[in-house]
Amino acid sequence: MLPTADDEQGTGRQRVRPFRMTPNTTTHPDVTRSIRSWRRRAPWYRRLSASLGLQGKLTIGFMFLMSVALGGSCWFFMTESREATERVVRQQATAISHTLAMASETPLAEGNVPELRRVGADLLKNKGVAATAFYDASGRLMSAASEDANLAWPDLDPLPPDSGGRRMLRVQKMESPALGRYLEVTASVTPASRRPGGSPAPPVIGYVRVCFSQAHDEAHLTRATQMLVLIGATVSLVCFPLVYGLIHRIFLPIRELVDATHRITAGDLDTQVAIHRSDVIGTLARSFNEMVVRVRQQQQDLETANRKLGEANASLERANADLEQKVVQRTAQLETANRRLQSEIAEKEDFLRAVSHDLNAPLRNISGMATMLLMKYRDRFDEDIVHRLERIQKNVEVETDLITELLELSRIKTRRQKSEPVEVAPMISELGELFENDLREREISLVADTPFPLLFCERARLRQVFQNLVDNAIKYMGQGSPQSDGGAPVREIR
Repeated sequence: MLPTADDEQGTGRQRVRPFRMTPNTTTHPDVTRSIRSWRRRAPWYRRLSASLGLQGKLTIGFMFLMSVALGGSCWFFMTESREATERVVRQQATAISHTLAMASETPLAEGNVPELRRVGADLLKNKGVAATAFYDASGRLMSAASEDANLAWPDLDPLPPDSGGRRMLRVQKMESPALGRYLEVTASVTPASRRPGGSPAPPVIGYVRVCFSQAHDEAHLTRATQMLVLIGATVSLVCFPLVYGLIHRIFLPIRELVDATHRITAGDLDTQVAIHRSDVIGTLARSFNEMVVRVRQQQQDLETANRKLGEANASLERANADLEQKVVQRTAQLETANRRLQSEIAEKEDFLRAVSHDLNAPLRNISGMATMLLMKYRDRFDEDIVHRLERIQKNVEVETDLITELLELSRIKTRRQKSEPVEVAPMISELGELFENDLREREISLVADTPFPLLFCERARLRQVFQNLVDNAIKYMGQGSPQSDGGAPVREIR
């Protein structure tokens, strides 16, 4: 249950009223089944990652980093402590070895074994000393004392001193079941003063071997390690709830935003997030509230637009009904007009057929008379008369074709003529013969420039075009083009 903020009337303050999160019921059942199936098939780490969530991952990550830091600190501390302890033990063993070498110089020189036993037994009383042994100059064991009765004391290899007369030391790390890990230091015993004659290397009287046990120091280090581990575990256990609570507190505004988003998805556009902070989350909350206000306003505008659209649709339906009625009326009027027009077209076709018949009758007579004259008197007539009679026949044929085409053009259901290849030059020649008399009387020349292209068109229509052009040119020919040499003007149709 999360709070939402409302302004108290007249106070300007905000009061918090509780609300219950509405479950998201918009998830499709198929989607839910797919998610469950994916969770069953997914590896364990994916299922674990999905079940932990972001808060659990952050908590585990923080605890892991803190554990790594504590573990690394403990390891570094123990490593440094162990090295420091070993250095101290080495220094202590070296100092005790030198002291024991000086103390055992006389007994070794005299071969006094009881005294060496006493010195070794007294030295075992010191803390950390586990065993002592004395050797003669040849490395043979003279006396030994140890806390471990089974400790073996082999013969010693001689250690000659250096040229400066200093004692030679040999430090070794050893281990036994009774003593555990221990440090074995072997030192040579030389006289305190040099021989007469200034020998650069004094003779070796014998050797001492001292074993220093590290069990006590290791026990201290183990206890320190255990204490550090215990302290780290305690700190981790104490920090875990604190870290979880802190992360939970940090994610609280985000959860409020998620819950508000679910309510908005469910249709509650009056949702507001009561987060008053000055950080990025507060800015996000204020932006979220502004977004909700804008979405609510846009939804209201959308509802208003939908209402207006519904009214417009109703008006459009009424207009469509009126339009359909008008279309029906107009269709009836058009049908009546079509019937009247068909009747007029039929009358017109009858009239044109009658006119065509009446016009063709005298043309047929003229053509028949010219044909009869040519058949009977061709041999008696001059060439000019025969030529004119042939022109009469051609003009009659042209006029007959024009009347036929006029009849076809006047019909409503006229179809175009068939297109065919047409040679233009022969057509121009025929037109020159057709207008030969007019051209001669008006002293006009018809000049055809060749070659002409082959056209794919309607022959009769193209002939009408050229015939009209030549006829108009003859009728409206002016004085002609003057020549440069002052001769008669040139009158020609090109």
